[in-house]
Amino acid sequence: MSQARMQMTAAKPAMPYRSTETMAALWLVYDVGLAVLAILLATEALNRFGIASPLWAIVYAMTLLRIAFVLNAFVGVLARNALLFVYPAVCLLSVVWSVERGISMASALQLLATIVIATFIGARFKLRSIILFVFIVVGATAFLSLVNWATGIFGTVYAGSGGLLGIYSQKNALGQRCLIALLAGFAILLTPGRTSIVLRAFVLGTVLIMLVALALSKSATSNILVVPFAAALVFLCAHRLNQGFFAITVLLGVVALGTIPLTLALLDLNPVTLILKAFGKDASLTGRTSIWDIGEAVLSKHFSLGVGYLAFWRSSEFASLALLAQHIGGEAVMGFHNFILEIWVGTGLPGLMGIGLLIVVALYRTGLLYLRTRDVSAAYGAIAIGVSIVLALLGTSLYRQHEFSMLLITMLAVSAGEELRRFRRARANARSSDGDVPLVPTGRP
Repeated sequence: MSQARMQMTAAKPAMPYRSTETMAALWLVYDVGLAVLAILLATEALNRFGIASPLWAIVYAMTLLRIAFVLNAFVGVLARNALLFVYPAVCLLSVVWSVERGISMASALQLLATIVIATFIGARFKLRSIILFVFIVVGATAFLSLVNWATGIFGTVYAGSGGLLGIYSQKNALGQRCLIALLAGFAILLTPGRTSIVLRAFVLGTVLIMLVALALSKSATSNILVVPFAAALVFLCAHRLNQGFFAITVLLGVVALGTIPLTLALLDLNPVTLILKAFGKDASLTGRTSIWDIGEAVLSKHFSLGVGYLAFWRSSEFASLALLAQHIGGEAVMGFHNFILEIWVGTGLPGLMGIGLLIVVALYRTGLLYLRTRDVSAAYGAIAIGVSIVLALLGTSLYRQHEFSMLLITMLAVSAGEELRRFRRARANARSSDGDVPLVPTGRP
């Protein structure tokens, strides 16, 4: 990163060398703790224990304190990522026309805080560090979920529909986090470098734990998406694989793609029906299509601006509709299970534009970084964003405050942006010299 970026690693760069080095190490520990705690809370694994709110307050305080020590550098980071703040700005603006102004104001401020926290983490750490944090944090929650499955020590084990809750309060939350972290594990394994056998064994063991937790969660969307997105990640990282192994894998994939549809046709089987039945679903996607009808009915009268950020679910005006939507499909979850519809109902067309900008910026940066460097971390970033979008089309994510996908996509967007700046600076330095020039130090782990 630039010189301003380097300032984010220490509080007082002008101190004597040894003291400065010590302070940098202490701030690194502090920043890692902040990142891990924020990611853990965003997974919603602690919601059932009643400690999430006070811990979020601690994350807020830690972030404000950290920003105060690197304010000048962070202002530059904010300026470079202004487009990521359009969506929270629209949510704040929606207070003006919200049917529940208090709810919209509080929720929008929390969303803004979420984006600020994610921006700091993204600016502070490289993509590979963020991937490692996600893998370790979710891996730990998956392990504890299996412990609860075996012992019941943490309370309710299964959802009403039969899927594993683990330590989560929703089975889909467990499944979705495991999916994202599984892909992170694959990225770690695909990353070049001398990795010890012990570390690889740890990663493989954690991947296995998450696979079991994902299967037991019976989260249909997450289970279905594992294979195609894992295949996409492997394809993007094919240059890191043994060419013979990759060729055999592609051949087997082509054979499977050709024979599976043929077999289903010969047996007169509908693959969609088979998949839905396997996860206990039906053509209505567990009532989602009926919930979407309710959202469309609200939009017929509030098409342009919506009813205010998250106001629909707490408004007395829409109480009967919200109650009906909440209980369709047997799950008391406040959400339309589609982030586009949710944002449209809440903040209208401006909100859709804001979330669109956030997504486009994130995909552009991670995609461009991958094209420039063929880096595994950049490939994971693009894949993780794509997975988050697909999951949000059928779930309650990518629009709420303190939410995992919102935090993850923002972190990836900011970190990839800083990696691109580092890459461009290194290339510019190389052009101005006769020989190869090492990458400019960024101070980011």
